[in-house]
Amino acid sequence: GTGYSIIYQDAGSETLIANTGGSIGAENGGLGDCVLYTLDATYNTAAYGVQVVVETADSIDDVHVIAIRVQDANNMYALAFNRDVFQMHKKVNGTWSTLGADQGAVVIDSDTVKLEAKGTTIQAVVNDVKKVGVTDSAISAAGKAGYGMGAVINTNDDMSLQTITDLLVNDEPLAT
Repeated sequence: GTGYSIIYQDAGSETLIANTGGSIGAENGGLGDCVLYTLDATYNTAAYGVQVVVETADSIDDVHVIAIRVQDANNMYALAFNRDVFQMHKKVNGTWSTLGADQGAVVIDSDTVKLEAKGTTIQAVVNDVKKVGVTDSAISAAGKAGYGMGAVINTNDDMSLQTITDLLVNDEPLAT
């Protein structure tokens, strides 16, 4: 599929836009601002991954978010990352829980970041190297893949300078 839908947005009007050259970035935003889109596609299986190529990683509280098995705004697996943060979370019935983190997994410009699921195995990968892997069975249905920025998970995050150049869904996950 080529469409997308906003599944979660703070009270503002923050959106992502296509920049000159094809990158995706924040249209506007500040502390606590966020938006999360789902990619409108039907997946035949819950074994898939979403990946991005980071153009501008940014730091501190300017986070990228990729998500898989997004059922709705209250149920999903997500990875929040930038130069300082690399944390995998799940949201079940509206409550976020941290599944794992790698404080050494610094994401820099041009890195490829993936969040993948197959069965109960969920893993986060940077440049084909697994950084966080967990077993979790809370969300087993395929749902949709997602991408966003800002305070999707942590209300102290924001969206401002981070950008990506590629956003892909892969139906052959866990190859690393």
